[in-house]
Amino acid sequence: MLVIQDPTDEGSTYLLESLLNAFRSAEKIAGAFAFASAAGVRLFAEDRGFQEAARHHPVDLIVGLDAVTNERALDSLSTLSQAFPNVQVRAFVNPRQEALYHPKFCWTRTANGGCLIIGSGNLTEGGLLRNWEAYAVEELTADEINAVESAWNTWTARHSASLLPLDNAEVRRLASNNNVLAREGDLPTLVAPRAPAAPGVEPVTTLYIPSSATVLVAEIPKSGDRWKQANFHYDDYINFFGARGDRLVVFRHVNADGTMADYERDRPPVTVKSHNFRFELAAATGIPYPTTGRPIGVFIRVATRTFFYRLILPTDSEFATVRALLERRAGRPTSKMRSVRMTVNDLRREWPTSPFWHLPTAI
Repeated sequence: MLVIQDPTDEGSTYLLESLLNAFRSAEKIAGAFAFASAAGVRLFAEDRGFQEAARHHPVDLIVGLDAVTNERALDSLSTLSQAFPNVQVRAFVNPRQEALYHPKFCWTRTANGGCLIIGSGNLTEGGLLRNWEAYAVEELTADEINAVESAWNTWTARHSASLLPLDNAEVRRLASNNNVLAREGDLPTLVAPRAPAAPGVEPVTTLYIPSSATVLVAEIPKSGDRWKQANFHYDDYINFFGARGDRLVVFRHVNADGTMADYERDRPPVTVKSHNFRFELAAATGIPYPTTGRPIGVFIRVATRTFFYRLILPTDSEFATVRALLERRAGRPTSKMRSVRMTVNDLRREWPTSPFWHLPTAI
């Protein structure tokens, strides 16, 4: 079955969703990907279904080093393999520099057969969530998965000398060459000239926010003692966030200095018996609800069901600016939570000092 990951189509299925669905019934997982990023690794490694499979069954992953895969990606993969002894991760050290190492596929063995997912997406945040990608999901019989595993074993045996552990000195050297500020492209020509990364900063991908992207500015109610399970109006929940059934909705918080927190991919819509429509927002974790004033969330839809957001408290310096924006467009405070939508262009005009504009720009 052909699947097109389309960042403009609310009905599109992420590559991440298809992979996680395959992992949940897997008794063995293996895959090879040209590039990986630390954020991409965490997106699948923090999934409960993947972790359950990794606790009980073998996982064999191979990543390339020709571009993008940097030391932070290797560190994330090493952490994964240390946490789950069944997980083996190797790096492919390309023996032919005139040829790019470029595969992107994953296969799983199940009790009755298996699944093959093969296409254009890498183990990066763009490949798993935000890029236009195309891939196929093929359910396989027992004989077919046996043939896939045989081909895998033959190839890995043939190139065993090039498949090295992540702590190998040559692997680390090659990965250090990829510590650049660049978009997650598929070709080395899309990688920017090498530049040193700031300490502690993940320089994997520049993040682009289209001027026409839709923005939601919404007050967040108290909702008892668990206000990080933020309530939204039904229309915003369905038509802005695109929440439907068990479809994945992904958030990433933008900090006051323009840096970004990790993706909140393990936070599906919260199902409740009432008519509340909620998402759990990690940025509110451990913070008491304000005694005066309402927190305001600003959400930018950067791709299908993928959002950068900023949670603003009354004590934050930017609160007055955003509250004034909300009052101009949605009126004075009432007993109901106010929300308003606009474009990124509108938000830039209304809030020119926003941390959103401090994110790296596309190359």
